[in-house]
Amino acid sequence: MHRFLISIFVLSSLNGCIAIEIGHLAGIALSPRTTIRSFDDIRIVKGQRVYEGRFFQQTTIFSKASRCEYDATSVMYARDWTRVDEATGAKWEAEPGELAGVAYLAYKEYCPGKPAQDIFMVGGNAYRNVANGKYLIRDGHSVEVGDYFGMKPEDRPKWMSQVIRTIERETPKNPAARTFLEHVKIENGMPIAPTAQAETASPAPVQETQ
Repeated sequence: MHRFLISIFVLSSLNGCIAIEIGHLAGIALSPRTTIRSFDDIRIVKGQRVYEGRFFQQTTIFSKASRCEYDATSVMYARDWTRVDEATGAKWEAEPGELAGVAYLAYKEYCPGKPAQDIFMVGGNAYRNVANGKYLIRDGHSVEVGDYFGMKPEDRPKWMSQVIRTIERETPKNPAARTFLEHVKIENGMPIAPTAQAETASPAPVQETQ
C-alpha cells in the first residue's frame, strides 16, 4: 500500500481548561470539512513517527458507490509553540519533548467516474485517542480534514513545519516519508499548493474487511 493521509492528532486537556486541541484545529474548523475513515489499523512502531494509510469518505449507505478514497500520511508531533487562549488569556507553554498529536495529510483523491486529483487536506484528533497506545487509528475510525490552502495563513495548523521536518528526517529509512515527498512539493520547509494534474486512471478500490 503506497497511499497516505496525514493525520493530525492534538493532545488536549479537559481538566477545567479549554482543550488544547481546539486551538490546534481552529483553522480547520473555519473551512469546509470532509469526514474520512481508515481502511486499516495503523499500528505504532517504536522509533517511527511517519506512517502510511488509506482512507475513504464517510457517506450514507445509499451513496456508498459514489464515495471518494484518499492517499494519506500520518505523522506524530509535539506542541513546540506557546498556546494562548484569546478569550481568557490562559497560557500553555510549549512542550517540545512530549507527543501532542498525529497529523493526517491527505494528498490524493480518487472519486468514481472522475480523474484522480492532487489535493492537500489536513485534519486530526487528540493523541489521547490513540488506541491503547498501539495504534494511531483503528480500522473504520474517522478524522475530519479540511483544505489547507483554503484556510487563511494565520489559521493554518502551527505544527505543519514540524511535521514536514519530521517527514524529511525519516525519508532515508521510511518508505512512507519518501512517498509523501514524491507527491507533495516542499518549498522553504512548507508544502506548496498542488497543481491541477489529472491522472487518466484511478486505482482499483480497496475492499473493506468485515
